[in-house]
Amino acid sequence: MKYVFGLLALLAFLSLPIAQAQDLAIGSKAPDFTLNKVGGGQVSLSQFSGKPVLLVFWTTWCPTCREEIPLLKRAYEEYKSKGLTLLSIDVGENERKVASFARKQKIPYAILLDQNKNVTRSYKVKGIPKVLLLDIKGNIKYNDFGLPVGYQVLLNKLIKKG
Repeated sequence: MKYVFGLLALLAFLSLPIAQAQDLAIGSKAPDFTLNKVGGGQVSLSQFSGKPVLLVFWTTWCPTCREEIPLLKRAYEEYKSKGLTLLSIDVGENERKVASFARKQKIPYAILLDQNKNVTRSYKVKGIPKVLLLDIKGNIKYNDFGLPVGYQVLLNKLIKKG
């Protein structure tokens, strides 16, 4: 029995590089998209060319996503005046539910709706919250689950290069 668990643990560990290799590569160009915005209108990633962008894929039902909201609000408030755009992409939920949640949470940044999950698929999102940081040219500089510890250092670098 110990052998089976050991083998399973080894296989899980060895599969990590394969799963990570499927992510969009650091340094690659982020795919453009256009999505509906909660509250009306549409937003395209290309609108923010020349600005660093923080993309966050999430849902209202995800506990980790909910825990990250205060951190995202803080990052948004701290860096919006320095040129950072934060685009929060809800994966697969209806607008009414997302809008109600956003009001209760007092989310100040743009929330986009990927109801058919096409953008989520194009970004190869396998789990949430998925966070990507894009430089002013739209190149991916960070691609992982949640904001990194010390995210301020990374944001400051992106903003200085802008």
